[in-house]
Amino acid sequence: MKAKSAWAGLGLLILLLVVLELGVQWASWDARFFPAPSRVLSHLSDLADQALFREHLRASLSRWGMGLGLAVGISLALIVLASLWGWARGFLNACAGLLYPLPKSAIFPMFLLLFGIDGAAHVALIALGALSLILATVLAGFHRLEAAGYLPLARNLRLSRWHTLRFVSLPGLVPDFVQGLKLGSSYALVLMVVTEMMMTRQGLGVMLWAAWDNFRIVELYSILYLICFLGVGIFVLMETLGEWAMEFQRAV
Repeated sequence: MKAKSAWAGLGLLILLLVVLELGVQWASWDARFFPAPSRVLSHLSDLADQALFREHLRASLSRWGMGLGLAVGISLALIVLASLWGWARGFLNACAGLLYPLPKSAIFPMFLLLFGIDGAAHVALIALGALSLILATVLAGFHRLEAAGYLPLARNLRLSRWHTLRFVSLPGLVPDFVQGLKLGSSYALVLMVVTEMMMTRQGLGVMLWAAWDNFRIVELYSILYLICFLGVGIFVLMETLGEWAMEFQRAV
């Protein structure tokens, strides 16, 4: 059902493009600032044939994938630790309280000092942003399991830490982790674009800023369309993964 809502979002995006196309063609909207989607998509198709554009796209997707993968790996390790030891859960709570309100883009200059001006700083900030959202939702999941009585019941039954992890924490936290992954993956895309506008030579953010700086409106919209399509695609992918994860939870 959730996957259907994701596809509905894609349908809404297509509808908006159709409305914009009709507005430019029939309502005399200023095509200098609102180019017709057909023209923008044609330009995007021409860009796709260029090797330089594919290098920019590959660099962006690599940063996004590495940052999100790093965030998922760290969050899974913290979930396991928090499920096994109570002090680790307090540490998880402290991490979520620190990372969630932290303005990610504001600390990017510090990351440049720590990791240099290559891609490591961009990946680190993307990972930090995604990790903050994943931890926030997972922490809410721990509170939910406590309030529902599952974790207290496991303690009363004197289940071992590994059995509690295997049969209570991991299956019970699947919905919260999936929700955090959906939010984190979208936020990682936002941070990818924002960080690429600063101190890098490759990426969609570089192309977006260059198009604005040189007043190439059609190319500006082309990159915006592509980023929007990537966002919708990521959302659909995460919804599908969420459905698979829920099937795993029911099987367990």
